[in-house]
Order: sequence, then structure tokens, then C-alpha cells
Amino acid sequence: MDNNRNEPNQVDNHYSENNRYERQPSNKRFKRPWYNKGLVWLFVAAIGIGVLFFALSGLTDEVANVNQSLQEQTVAIEEQTQVMDSIKEGMNDIVVAIKDAANRITDSIS
Repeated sequence: MDNNRNEPNQVDNHYSENNRYERQPSNKRFKRPWYNKGLVWLFVAAIGIGVLFFALSGLTDEVANVNQSLQEQTVAIEEQTQVMDSIKEGMNDIVVAIKDAANRITDSIS
């Protein structure tokens, strides 16, 4: 058995060229890379959720501000429409008065 010491046996579970994914010896622990750990991804997910929360809350505030601005502009436009209607009525009254005056002048000349 000492002659075959260069080759690992089944009890040792050492690295062999034929099976690269064989278990490592029990005195060495397999260390996973940093990106393959659950806590890292939990931390990344928590940060992502936090960023999304603050982005959506900021977006909600902006939408509320835009909505309020639109309502204020709508009120201003309605007031301007009322003013324009009253100006239109006034202009129609002036046109009617001018036509009546022109008709009276032409009637008095003839």
C-alpha cells in the first residue's frame, strides 16, 4: 500500500486529475467567492429595494406637484375664457352700435 501513496485512495477524498470536483480534505474548508454568498445578495437586494422606495416616493411627490400645477393652470384658463367671452360680447355690442349709427347716418342723408 505504501507503493501507491502517490495516488489518492477513496478514503482520503483528495484532488485527482480524473475528478476535479471531488470533495476537498476535511481539514481544509471550501471558501465560496464573495459573489456566491447569500448575505451579499441580501444586502444588495435591501439596498436596491431602498433605492426603489425613495425613487418612487420622489416620483410620487413630483406627480402631485404637476397635478396641482395643472389644476391651478386650469382655473387660470377658465378665468381667461370668461374674460375673453365678456370682451367678445362687448365687441359685438360695439359692432351693433356702429352699424346702427351707420344706418341712421345713411337714412338721414337719403
